[in-house]
Amino acid sequence: EVSTIAVAMAHGPPPPLPVAAGPFIGRDAELTQLAAAVDEGTRLVTLLGPGGAGKTALACHFAAGHPMGENVPAYYVDLSTATDADDFMSAVSGVLGITLMADDPWSQLERVVQKRGPCLWILDAFDRLASTLAGRLGDLAAASERSLFLVTTRTRLGHHTEQVVSVGALSPEEGVALFEDRARNARE
Repeated sequence: EVSTIAVAMAHGPPPPLPVAAGPFIGRDAELTQLAAAVDEGTRLVTLLGPGGAGKTALACHFAAGHPMGENVPAYYVDLSTATDADDFMSAVSGVLGITLMADDPWSQLERVVQKRGPCLWILDAFDRLASTLAGRLGDLAAASERSLFLVTTRTRLGHHTEQVVSVGALSPEEGVALFEDRARNARE
């Protein structure tokens, strides 16, 4: 059983989302797809694209707009160094400020997530975990009927509940605007 302390701590405010280096540029089609996924009650959305395409920036920009309501917290979990289930559990429990017991941490995490209520979870850089944890993540998302799991990765998860939003290159105009903004910031 998850301790009452762990569940109570899970109700604290989430850490702030990563802040973008400059204004968010483009991605209107992807933002529309994400909003539609929320409206449809989708629980697992994969932002799929190559490294450097802007998946993380898109996820954080979307979450900052409170797509599930003003009082629904967004949790950002950096998985860039995670290589296995233990690393995943450590990263998620660290963001929540809880400790999961060694015996059956998935069930404990599922109960904590369910007790937390509606949340938006950004699981960033899920790439190295996709082949081993996609099924468990999909099951967690399905069991968390009021939450959205937004996963950034370069590979499809392959779970039957997954909705994929492809994140490709910006349009030439958007790319120029982004380059000009970053160049301007570099000079300042």
